[in-house]
Amino acid sequence: MSNADQTVLAQPGICGVLGSSQHPGGRLLITDDRAAPPLEALLSDLTVRIVTVFAEAVRCRDLIEQAGRWRGEEVTAMICRDLTMLPTAPAPSGLTIRPVCRAPGDPVDGVPLEQAAQACLHADPHAADLPVPGFIAFLQSLPPSTRLLAAVDDQNMVRGTAGASALGADANAYFVSTDQHWRHQGLATAMTAAALVWAREAGAREACLDASPAGLSIYVRLGFDAVSAATVFARFG
Repeated sequence: MSNADQTVLAQPGICGVLGSSQHPGGRLLITDDRAAPPLEALLSDLTVRIVTVFAEAVRCRDLIEQAGRWRGEEVTAMICRDLTMLPTAPAPSGLTIRPVCRAPGDPVDGVPLEQAAQACLHADPHAADLPVPGFIAFLQSLPPSTRLLAAVDDQNMVRGTAGASALGADANAYFVSTDQHWRHQGLATAMTAAALVWAREAGAREACLDASPAGLSIYVRLGFDAVSAATVFARFG
C-alpha cells in the first residue's frame, strides 16, 4: 500500500510505510524490541499517523510515549485466516448500508466522507476530540483498494461505519463505529461483515484488525483469533 515516493521499512521487529511530502502519513507495525534501535533513529523525524506496538515491544512503546506526539489506545491485534467462513450478519431494521464517497471511482451518490468521519469520531469517546480534517486526510490517504461503508437511517443520519482495504490476499479492517443509540443491536457486527465481504470479493482471503475491549467479542463471532495485546498510537493533527 505504498506509493513510489514512500519508504517501505522491513527490519526485524518493525515493518511499514513511511510518509513523504506528497503522501504524508504512513503506518508502522512493531512486534518486539528488536525494533528499538531503528525506531530510535527514526523517531525525531517520524511522521506516520498510526503505529501499532505489540505487548512484547515494551521499550518501543516507552520510546513512542516519551515522544509525546501520538495518542495511545489499548487493543487486541486479531486475524481471520479464512474469509470464506465469514458468517452472514444483516443490518438492524431501519438502517441501510451505503458506500462512503472517499475517492475517485466511489459511487457519487455515496455518503459524504466528512459526514461519515464525523460520525465515527463522535461515536468513540477516545477519539471525539481528534481533529476532523486530519482524520479525513488519513482516510483519503488510504490505498485505492479501500471501501468505506456507513449505515444510515431513514433521515440519512450515519449510525455506524466500517471499512476495509484489500491488499492482494490480505485485508485490513478498521473505521468501525456505532452510534451510542444503536449499540447492542448487531450493527458493528453487520458493518464489519459487510466491509470484509467487500474485501473478500476484491480477492482477500484473510484479514487483520485491532479490536477495542468493547469490540473483541464481535470479532470473535466473525471468526477472528487474538494474536497479541497491543497499543495503537494515532496522530491525525
